[in-house]
Amino acid sequence: MRWGYDASGSLGATYLMRKQYSNKIKGLCLLAMISLGQGLFAQTTLPLGQYTELLPHFNPAGLALGSELYLRAMHNRQLEGLEGASKSFLVMGDMPISWLGVRQGLGVQMSNQQIGLFKDTELTARYALRLKLGKSYLQVGLGGSIISSTFEGSKIFIPGGVEGLSPTDSALPAGDVSGRGIDAQLGVYYQAERYYAGLSVNQLLAPDIVLDNLYRRERIRSYTLVAGYNYRTLSGRWQLQPSVLAQIDERQFYRVDLRLDTWYADRFRVALLYRPSLAVGLGLGMRFGKGYIGYQYELPTTELRRASWGNHELVATYSMPIDLSGGKKPTYKSIRLL
Repeated sequence: MRWGYDASGSLGATYLMRKQYSNKIKGLCLLAMISLGQGLFAQTTLPLGQYTELLPHFNPAGLALGSELYLRAMHNRQLEGLEGASKSFLVMGDMPISWLGVRQGLGVQMSNQQIGLFKDTELTARYALRLKLGKSYLQVGLGGSIISSTFEGSKIFIPGGVEGLSPTDSALPAGDVSGRGIDAQLGVYYQAERYYAGLSVNQLLAPDIVLDNLYRRERIRSYTLVAGYNYRTLSGRWQLQPSVLAQIDERQFYRVDLRLDTWYADRFRVALLYRPSLAVGLGLGMRFGKGYIGYQYELPTTELRRASWGNHELVATYSMPIDLSGGKKPTYKSIRLL
Protein backbone atom coordinates (compact mmCIF):
# COMPACT_ATOMS: atom_id res chain seq x y z
CA MET A 1 0.00 0.00 0.00
CA ARG A 2 1.20 3.52 -0.81
CA TRP A 3 0.19 6.67 0.99
CA GLY A 4 0.39 9.89 -0.98
CA TYR A 5 1.12 12.98 1.08
CA ASP A 6 0.77 16.17 -0.93
CA ALA A 7 1.99 19.75 -0.50
CA SER A 8 -0.94 22.11 0.00
CA GLY A 9 -2.65 24.22 2.63
CA SER A 10 -5.36 21.62 3.30
CA LEU A 11 -5.58 18.77 5.76
CA GLY A 12 -6.32 15.14 4.96
CA ALA A 13 -4.54 12.33 3.09
CA THR A 14 -4.67 10.69 -0.29
CA TYR A 15 -4.24 6.94 -0.26
CA LEU A 16 -2.77 5.39 -3.42
CA MET A 17 -3.49 1.70 -3.02
CA ARG A 18 -3.32 -1.41 -5.04
CA LYS A 19 -6.43 -1.81 -7.14
CA GLN A 20 -8.00 -4.40 -4.85
CA TYR A 21 -8.05 -1.88 -1.97
CA SER A 22 -9.56 1.02 -3.90
CA ASN A 23 -13.02 0.47 -2.40
CA LYS A 24 -11.59 0.99 1.10
CA ILE A 25 -10.27 4.52 0.68
CA LYS A 26 -13.12 6.14 2.58
CA GLY A 27 -12.86 3.76 5.51
CA LEU A 28 -9.10 4.11 5.83
CA CYS A 29 -9.26 7.90 5.78
CA LEU A 30 -11.82 7.81 8.58
CA LEU A 31 -9.84 5.32 10.67
CA ALA A 32 -6.60 7.25 10.38
CA MET A 33 -8.41 10.44 11.47
CA ILE A 34 -6.71 12.44 8.79
CA SER A 35 -9.59 13.15 6.45
CA LEU A 36 -10.45 16.47 8.04
CA GLY A 37 -12.10 18.16 5.08
CA GLN A 38 -10.67 20.69 2.61
CA GLY A 39 -9.79 17.74 0.33
CA LEU A 40 -8.42 14.26 0.89
CA PHE A 41 -4.74 15.16 0.89
CA ALA A 42 -2.14 16.72 3.15
CA GLN A 43 1.05 18.71 3.14
CA THR A 44 4.66 17.70 3.44
CA THR A 45 5.67 21.37 3.33
CA LEU A 46 4.47 22.63 6.71
CA PRO A 47 1.41 24.92 6.24
CA LEU A 48 2.91 28.02 7.85
CA GLY A 49 1.03 31.32 7.77
CA GLN A 50 3.84 33.74 8.74
CA TYR A 51 5.90 32.84 5.70
CA THR A 52 7.69 36.20 5.53
CA GLU A 53 9.38 35.37 8.85
CA LEU A 54 10.16 31.77 7.84
CA LEU A 55 11.20 32.20 4.22
CA PRO A 56 14.09 29.66 4.21
CA HIS A 57 11.58 26.92 5.01
CA PHE A 58 9.88 27.52 1.66
CA ASN A 59 12.91 28.58 -0.37
CA PRO A 60 16.55 27.65 0.43
CA ALA A 61 17.72 30.73 -1.50
CA GLY A 62 15.89 32.95 0.99
CA LEU A 63 18.38 32.46 3.83
CA ALA A 64 21.08 34.79 5.18
CA LEU A 65 19.56 37.85 3.52
CA GLY A 66 20.99 40.25 6.09
CA SER A 67 24.31 40.54 7.90
CA GLU A 68 23.11 38.67 10.98
CA LEU A 69 22.93 35.23 12.44
CA TYR A 70 19.19 34.49 12.53
CA LEU A 71 17.55 32.01 14.90
CA ARG A 72 13.86 31.19 14.42
CA ALA A 73 11.32 28.98 16.19
CA MET A 74 7.69 28.25 15.24
CA HIS A 75 4.75 26.32 16.68
CA ASN A 76 1.69 25.79 14.49
CA ARG A 77 -1.64 24.13 15.28
CA GLN A 78 -4.10 23.61 12.42
CA LEU A 79 -7.87 23.33 12.91
CA GLU A 80 -7.60 23.30 16.69
CA GLY A 81 -10.42 21.33 18.29
CA LEU A 82 -10.51 18.55 15.70
CA GLU A 83 -8.96 15.26 16.76
CA GLY A 84 -6.00 14.36 14.60
CA ALA A 85 -5.46 17.88 13.27
CA SER A 86 -1.96 18.95 12.26
CA LYS A 87 0.52 20.10 14.91
CA SER A 88 4.00 21.18 13.90
CA PHE A 89 7.14 22.69 15.41
CA LEU A 90 10.37 23.85 13.86
CA VAL A 91 13.60 25.58 14.77
CA MET A 92 16.01 26.98 12.21
CA GLY A 93 19.12 29.07 12.01
CA ASP A 94 21.01 30.71 9.17
CA MET A 95 24.02 32.95 8.80
CA PRO A 96 25.99 34.70 6.03
CA ILE A 97 29.62 33.91 5.31
CA SER A 98 32.19 35.40 2.96
CA TRP A 99 34.65 33.10 1.19
CA LEU A 100 37.01 34.18 -1.60
CA GLY A 101 35.19 37.49 -1.67
CA VAL A 102 31.85 35.83 -2.48
CA ARG A 103 28.82 36.24 -0.23
CA GLN A 104 27.21 32.93 0.77
CA GLY A 105 24.74 31.62 3.30
CA LEU A 106 24.45 28.53 5.48
CA GLY A 107 21.34 27.27 7.24
CA VAL A 108 19.97 24.35 9.22
CA GLN A 109 16.43 23.38 10.24
CA MET A 110 14.77 20.73 12.37
CA SER A 111 11.00 20.23 12.06
CA ASN A 112 8.42 17.88 13.50
CA GLN A 113 4.84 17.43 12.34
CA GLN A 114 2.01 15.20 13.49
CA ILE A 115 -1.24 14.83 11.55
CA GLY A 116 -3.64 12.07 12.43
CA LEU A 117 -1.59 8.91 12.87
CA PHE A 118 1.35 10.23 10.82
CA LYS A 119 4.48 11.66 12.43
CA ASP A 120 7.33 13.23 10.47
CA THR A 121 10.68 14.47 11.71
CA GLU A 122 12.96 16.23 9.22
CA LEU A 123 16.51 17.57 9.48
CA THR A 124 17.54 19.96 6.70
CA ALA A 125 20.81 21.69 5.77
CA ARG A 126 20.82 24.59 3.27
CA TYR A 127 23.34 26.57 1.23
CA ALA A 128 22.88 29.78 -0.79
CA LEU A 129 25.20 31.67 -3.17
CA ARG A 130 24.72 35.42 -3.80
CA LEU A 131 25.30 37.05 -7.17
CA LYS A 132 25.44 40.86 -7.29
CA LEU A 133 23.34 42.57 -9.96
CA GLY A 134 24.09 46.27 -9.56
CA LYS A 135 22.13 47.50 -6.52
CA SER A 136 20.12 44.29 -6.40
CA TYR A 137 21.19 40.66 -6.06
CA LEU A 138 20.19 37.12 -6.93
CA GLN A 139 20.64 34.15 -4.62
CA VAL A 140 20.61 30.50 -5.64
CA GLY A 141 19.98 27.95 -2.90
CA LEU A 142 20.00 24.21 -2.35
CA GLY A 143 18.76 22.16 0.59
CA GLY A 144 19.09 18.51 1.55
CA SER A 145 16.91 16.67 4.09
CA ILE A 146 16.82 13.45 6.07
CA ILE A 147 13.22 12.42 6.86
CA SER A 148 11.93 9.98 9.45
CA SER A 149 8.27 9.03 8.94
CA THR A 150 6.03 6.95 11.21
CA PHE A 151 2.46 5.68 10.91
CA GLU A 152 0.98 4.64 14.27
CA GLY A 153 -1.02 1.64 13.15
CA SER A 154 -1.36 0.46 16.75
CA LYS A 155 -3.73 3.38 17.39
CA ILE A 156 -6.18 2.55 14.61
CA PHE A 157 -9.67 2.22 16.07
CA ILE A 158 -12.79 1.17 14.20
CA PRO A 159 -15.85 2.52 16.08
CA GLY A 160 -18.54 -0.13 15.49
CA GLY A 161 -16.72 -1.44 12.44
CA VAL A 162 -16.69 -0.16 8.88
CA GLU A 163 -18.39 -2.11 6.11
CA GLY A 164 -15.87 -4.00 3.98
CA LEU A 165 -13.03 -3.42 6.46
CA SER A 166 -11.88 -5.27 9.58
CA PRO A 167 -9.11 -4.54 12.08
CA THR A 168 -7.16 -7.52 10.72
CA ASP A 169 -7.39 -6.42 7.10
CA SER A 170 -4.01 -6.55 5.34
CA ALA A 171 -4.62 -2.99 4.08
CA LEU A 172 -4.07 -1.79 7.67
CA PRO A 173 -0.74 -1.97 9.51
CA ALA A 174 -1.07 -4.24 12.55
CA GLY A 175 1.30 -1.98 14.49
CA ASP A 176 3.50 1.08 14.14
CA VAL A 177 5.54 1.22 10.94
CA SER A 178 8.31 3.68 10.15
CA GLY A 179 10.96 4.46 7.59
CA ARG A 180 13.56 6.98 6.48
CA GLY A 181 14.33 8.78 3.27
CA ILE A 182 16.25 11.70 1.78
CA ASP A 183 14.93 14.68 -0.13
CA ALA A 184 16.07 18.02 -1.51
CA GLN A 185 14.85 21.51 -2.39
CA LEU A 186 16.12 24.05 -4.92
CA GLY A 187 15.35 27.75 -5.21
CA VAL A 188 16.23 31.18 -6.55
CA TYR A 189 15.57 34.52 -4.84
CA TYR A 190 15.81 38.05 -6.26
CA GLN A 191 16.03 41.10 -4.00
CA ALA A 192 15.76 44.70 -5.23
CA GLU A 193 15.55 47.87 -3.17
CA ARG A 194 11.81 47.66 -2.52
CA TYR A 195 10.61 44.32 -3.82
CA TYR A 196 11.60 40.67 -3.86
CA ALA A 197 10.54 37.42 -5.52
CA GLY A 198 11.54 33.81 -5.05
CA LEU A 199 10.73 30.53 -6.77
CA SER A 200 11.52 27.11 -5.34
CA VAL A 201 10.94 23.39 -5.81
CA ASN A 202 10.27 21.39 -2.65
CA GLN A 203 10.24 17.60 -2.27
CA LEU A 204 12.53 17.74 -5.31
CA LEU A 205 13.40 14.03 -5.24
CA ALA A 206 9.78 12.98 -4.52
CA PRO A 207 11.00 9.93 -2.58
CA ASP A 208 8.99 6.87 -1.63
CA ILE A 209 9.65 6.22 2.04
CA VAL A 210 9.56 2.48 2.75
CA LEU A 211 7.72 1.91 6.04
CA ASP A 212 7.95 -1.89 5.77
CA ASN A 213 7.50 -4.59 3.12
CA LEU A 214 3.85 -3.69 2.48
CA TYR A 215 3.57 0.04 3.14
CA ARG A 216 5.19 3.02 1.50
CA ARG A 217 4.81 6.77 1.92
CA GLU A 218 5.00 9.04 -1.11
CA ARG A 219 6.12 12.66 -1.05
CA ILE A 220 4.85 14.85 -3.86
CA ARG A 221 7.02 17.45 -5.62
CA SER A 222 5.67 20.99 -5.17
CA TYR A 223 6.48 24.50 -6.43
CA THR A 224 6.36 27.70 -4.38
CA LEU A 225 6.37 31.36 -5.40
CA VAL A 226 6.85 34.10 -2.79
CA ALA A 227 6.88 37.78 -3.75
CA GLY A 228 6.47 41.05 -1.88
CA TYR A 229 6.89 44.81 -1.90
CA ASN A 230 8.03 47.26 0.79
CA TYR A 231 6.51 50.75 0.82
CA ARG A 232 7.62 53.28 3.42
CA THR A 233 5.62 56.47 3.95
CA LEU A 234 7.23 59.92 3.66
CA SER A 235 7.35 60.25 7.44
CA GLY A 236 9.22 56.96 7.66
CA ARG A 237 7.10 55.82 10.59
CA TRP A 238 4.86 53.45 8.66
CA GLN A 239 5.72 50.57 6.33
CA LEU A 240 3.28 48.64 4.17
CA GLN A 241 4.47 45.22 2.98
CA PRO A 242 2.02 43.38 0.72
CA SER A 243 3.09 39.87 -0.26
CA VAL A 244 1.81 36.67 -1.83
CA LEU A 245 2.66 33.00 -1.45
CA ALA A 246 1.45 30.51 -4.07
CA GLN A 247 2.04 26.76 -3.95
CA ILE A 248 1.06 24.00 -6.35
CA ASP A 249 2.06 20.36 -6.53
CA GLU A 250 2.18 17.81 -9.31
CA ARG A 251 -1.37 16.70 -8.57
CA GLN A 252 -2.66 20.24 -9.11
CA PHE A 253 -3.50 20.85 -5.44
CA TYR A 254 -2.75 24.48 -4.70
CA ARG A 255 -2.68 27.14 -1.99
CA VAL A 256 -2.59 30.94 -2.30
CA ASP A 257 -1.95 33.35 0.60
CA LEU A 258 -2.49 37.10 0.19
CA ARG A 259 -0.92 39.04 3.04
CA LEU A 260 -0.56 42.67 4.10
CA ASP A 261 1.91 43.51 6.88
CA THR A 262 1.79 46.98 8.41
CA TRP A 263 4.75 48.11 10.53
CA TYR A 264 4.85 51.12 12.81
CA ALA A 265 8.19 52.61 13.92
CA ASP A 266 9.93 49.37 12.82
CA ARG A 267 8.64 47.81 16.01
CA PHE A 268 4.94 46.96 15.95
CA ARG A 269 3.28 44.85 13.26
CA VAL A 270 -0.31 44.10 12.29
CA ALA A 271 -0.93 41.60 9.48
CA LEU A 272 -4.04 40.66 7.51
CA LEU A 273 -4.20 37.33 5.65
CA TYR A 274 -6.64 36.01 3.08
CA ARG A 275 -6.48 32.45 1.75
CA PRO A 276 -9.14 32.31 -1.00
CA SER A 277 -11.97 29.88 -0.24
CA LEU A 278 -10.15 28.57 2.85
CA ALA A 279 -9.38 31.10 5.59
CA VAL A 280 -8.89 34.67 6.79
CA GLY A 281 -6.30 35.62 9.37
CA LEU A 282 -5.03 38.33 11.71
CA GLY A 283 -1.46 38.59 12.96
CA LEU A 284 0.19 40.71 15.65
CA GLY A 285 3.91 41.11 16.28
CA MET A 286 6.43 43.19 18.20
CA ARG A 287 10.16 43.68 17.82
CA PHE A 288 12.24 44.29 20.94
CA GLY A 289 15.95 44.86 20.44
CA LYS A 290 17.24 41.97 18.34
CA GLY A 291 14.24 39.79 19.11
CA TYR A 292 10.79 39.47 17.58
CA ILE A 293 7.66 37.58 18.56
CA GLY A 294 4.57 37.19 16.41
CA TYR A 295 1.21 35.43 16.68
CA GLN A 296 -1.28 34.69 13.92
CA TYR A 297 -4.83 33.40 14.08
CA GLU A 298 -6.67 31.99 11.06
CA LEU A 299 -10.41 31.37 10.87
CA PRO A 300 -11.60 28.82 8.28
CA THR A 301 -14.19 30.18 5.85
CA THR A 302 -15.43 26.67 5.01
CA GLU A 303 -17.86 24.54 7.04
CA LEU A 304 -14.89 23.54 9.21
CA ARG A 305 -15.39 26.76 11.17
CA ARG A 306 -18.37 25.08 12.88
CA ALA A 307 -16.18 22.33 14.34
CA SER A 308 -12.79 24.02 14.78
CA TRP A 309 -11.31 26.90 16.75
CA GLY A 310 -9.14 27.80 13.78
CA ASN A 311 -5.40 27.81 13.19
CA HIS A 312 -2.86 29.22 15.64
CA GLU A 313 0.78 30.01 14.98
CA LEU A 314 3.49 31.48 17.21
CA VAL A 315 6.86 32.62 15.84
CA ALA A 316 9.91 33.89 17.73
CA THR A 317 13.17 35.11 16.17
CA TYR A 318 16.49 36.47 17.41
CA SER A 319 19.36 37.98 15.43
CA MET A 320 23.02 38.70 16.16
CA PRO A 321 25.22 40.91 13.90
CA ILE A 322 28.11 39.24 12.07
CA ASP A 323 31.19 41.03 10.73
CA LEU A 324 31.82 39.83 7.16
CA SER A 325 34.67 42.26 6.45
CA GLY A 326 37.33 39.89 7.77
CA GLY A 327 39.21 42.82 9.25
CA LYS A 328 40.76 43.06 12.68
CA LYS A 329 38.25 43.63 15.43
CA PRO A 330 38.65 46.97 17.24
CA THR A 331 40.09 46.97 20.75
CA TYR A 332 39.05 49.21 23.60
CA LYS A 333 40.80 50.51 26.71
CA SER A 334 39.11 51.01 30.01
CA ILE A 335 38.75 54.71 30.86
CA ARG A 336 40.11 53.87 34.28
CA LEU A 337 43.51 53.23 32.65
CA LEU A 338 43.68 56.52 30.71
